[in-house]
Amino acid sequence: GRDRVDKKFLDTTYEIALSAFGKNEHEKAFKYMRLAADYGSDKAMTFLGVHHKNGKILKPDYKKAMDYFNKALQVNKENGYAAFDLGRMYYLGLGVQVDCEKAFELEKQAISVAKEGENTYLPAAYAVAAACLINLSRLKEAAEYCTKARELGVGGKISYCLGGLCEKGIMNVRKTEVTSTAMRLYEEAANEGVAGAMYALGNIYKSVNLMEEAELWYKKAADKGL
Repeated sequence: GRDRVDKKFLDTTYEIALSAFGKNEHEKAFKYMRLAADYGSDKAMTFLGVHHKNGKILKPDYKKAMDYFNKALQVNKENGYAAFDLGRMYYLGLGVQVDCEKAFELEKQAISVAKEGENTYLPAAYAVAAACLINLSRLKEAAEYCTKARELGVGGKISYCLGGLCEKGIMNVRKTEVTSTAMRLYEEAANEGVAGAMYALGNIYKSVNLMEEAELWYKKAADKGL
C-alpha cells in the first residue's frame, strides 16, 4: 500500500542524505534531507532543525529550527531528540522568550521516551530539566533531576548545583553530613573547573575559620574569572 511505499521512500531518502553528510557532501545531503522532511520524515525535520540551530553548516535561523522541531513533534510525539532540542531553545531563549516551564515540559517529554544507553541526549536532558526547575524554585524536584544527570555522567555544574541544594537542606542527607557531602560535590565540580564551586569551598572553609584554605579556593575562583 501507499503507506508502506511512503515509509520506504522516506527511510531511503533519509539514509541517502545521512550517507552524503558523512562524506561531507553537504549540498547533496541537505537537498535529500529537505526532500525527506517535505514528505513527512520527522527524523529529517529534526536533523534540519539541529543544523539551523547550530548554524555551522547551514545559515543560523532559530525560527526555522523551531518550526522544524515543532513539525517533527507533530509527526511523531515520541521524537525525543526534537523535544530535547526545542526544550533547550526555550531554556536558553534562542529565537524565543525564555520559558523554563515550557522548556521543562519538553525535556520531561524527551526523557519519558528515551532509553538509557541508546539516546545520547538523555544525560543533557536531565541537566537542562534540573536547571529549569532551579529557575522555577522547584528545588526538591531539581535535586532529583540533578542526581539522575550526575548518575548518567554529567559532572561540573550539576555537581555544583547539587552541592548548593545540599547546603540548602533540600537533599536527603543527614544533618551531620550536609557539609561534608556539599564539599565533596563542590570538589567534583571544582576539579572540572567550575569557578562557583571553588568560591563555595572558600566560603565553607571561611565559616570554620580555616582562612588559609579559604584564601586558596578564593584565589582559584578569581583565576577563573569569578
